Amino acid sequence: MALLKNGAFKEEFAHFLMEEWKKPPYGPIIDRKTVYISHGGKCMEMENSEDEMLQTLEPSRLQGQHKEADTLIAFHGKNITTGNILARSTDTDVLIILLGLVGSMEGLSIMMDYGSGNQWRYIYVSEIAAILEEKHSGLTEALLGLHAIKVVILHSA
Repeated sequence: MALLKNGAFKEEFAHFLMEEWKKPPYGPIIDRKTVYISHGGKCMEMENSEDEMLQTLEPSRLQGQHKEADTLIAFHGKNITTGNILARSTDTDVLIILLGLVGSMEGLSIMMDYGSGNQWRYIYVSEIAAILEEKHSGLTEALLGLHAIKVVILHSA
């Protein structure tokens, strides 16, 4: 796993996956799901057509230049209109951002796949947000604002 700590390897590996997963043999793995792969400002949407042919699209609504992975995950989450979202990250900033956005993502169930090894778990973001909103309306949006202030303070120090 040392390779995954190497920036150049991660760049090439992400590029390889984006190219490799376009190939038809991966259609049965994707099945009836829609898979989004994002890297370097480019985002692909992959799904099987009715005749089981793998379709790869690059919708303009999903293209963006985000420097940080946490805001990129939120950007893509906001563009999903139905179904379930599973965000994979070990960054607590992603959790805070998703909690802040969950109110504007009506009808979606959002989960976070967090941690690694023995510390791995699912976090039910939508349920946490609902509990926080029951306690105090607007609390999840306030978390998003607090996070933004924290980032500004840390980066200016």
